[in-house]
Amino acid sequence: MPAYPHACRAYNCKLLKDVIAERETLQHALTVVEQTRELIREVAGLLPPSPKVSFRERLEDEMEGAHKDPQFQQKASALLKAYEQVFGVDDVVDMGE
Repeated sequence: MPAYPHACRAYNCKLLKDVIAERETLQHALTVVEQTRELIREVAGLLPPSPKVSFRERLEDEMEGAHKDPQFQQKASALLKAYEQVFGVDDVVDMGE
């Protein structure tokens, strides 16, 4: 298991809260998590090489750089939408508003 910061390990996402409250089944939640992990792998595969190890930092750099690849834009947008709507995380990428 990767060494995540304590706050990450202690965070209960929206999907987990829905499972705990029995608004969602565990099986469905596990399927959603696996689909999201696959989308992360796809987006990571479209990112250019970088000395940065953090996927979030690499994604943020590319989003700020207005990556022109339509496939990247579609997958990255879908990923950020899932983070926000499914997991309740809307600050994965800080676009420096």
